[in-house]
Amino acid sequence: MFGGGRIGLMGALADEGLARGGEVIGVIPRHLVEREVAHRSLTELHVVATMHERKALMAQLADAFVALPGGIGTLEELIEMLTWAQLGLHAKPCGLLNVDGYYDALLAFLDHAVDEGFIVGGYDALLAVAAQPAALLDELDQRAGAGAGAASPALAALAAFPGLATSPALPAADEIRPAHAGEAAALTALAWRSKAHWGYDAEFMAVLKPLLTVTEQDLSTSCVNVMDAAGEPIGWYRLTGTPPRGELEDLWLEPASIGRGAGRRLFEHALHTASELGFRALTIEADPNAEGFYRAVGATRIGDRRSPSGRTLPLLEVQTQ
Repeated sequence: MFGGGRIGLMGALADEGLARGGEVIGVIPRHLVEREVAHRSLTELHVVATMHERKALMAQLADAFVALPGGIGTLEELIEMLTWAQLGLHAKPCGLLNVDGYYDALLAFLDHAVDEGFIVGGYDALLAVAAQPAALLDELDQRAGAGAGAASPALAALAAFPGLATSPALPAADEIRPAHAGEAAALTALAWRSKAHWGYDAEFMAVLKPLLTVTEQDLSTSCVNVMDAAGEPIGWYRLTGTPPRGELEDLWLEPASIGRGAGRRLFEHALHTASELGFRALTIEADPNAEGFYRAVGATRIGDRRSPSGRTLPLLEVQTQ
């Protein structure tokens, strides 16, 4: 989980994580996407409106917080997480990777603040410090275990700060079922919200409108399955083609459900259904933002395809058995 950029140390770390088969999730504000600094090959990339929303979502999704050598932005985010921990807004461990003494001056300042009485009780309980990644991760694991189950009554206070409130809790998916007649408009709207999540502008979204529209005829002539939570659709997929080869024509999720396991469950259901229908393999024309997700769940890139939208998109394939 990181800031979603493709440049600098954050980009290098994301590339290495992906190369080693890890899941890498980015959260980036829309204005940075427009400046073309977003990493487009991540397992998941969340596009939010503001820096405040970025930090709130990262704080919600992360299990711990680690600062690597960095500049003003890194310092600001580290100090904010320490402040939230001090105030009881979270109980997640915070760590500082002090490579080659990079943060010695910062630690000296914190010690000075303790001596002067501005940090009461010290900061050792709030911040783990190590020079090597393995040692820091071990310390964070120990602290996470020690704090397991600790509830913070102040966590609800986040909702009182505009722009910092966490996203509402998403109900667990309780059913994946065939689409109903009369649902085409609702599923089209869901697909539109899902696509807009990636930060595309209104002009480009208008170009995509025909590609995001599912019709009642589509529901009756192709395999469309819908994921519900608390009785409301939160995702859906569509399979087309003739066995033994088919296509995963659509797979959409409500933005609030992205990054919470619903996409993987929906994808696995699509593979199982495709296998039962006699498909041995599915091709996937992926949005560049979603390529990392499909690769993480087993798909392989086999080339590119020119989309009706005018873009050249990644073309992937996945075996159903």
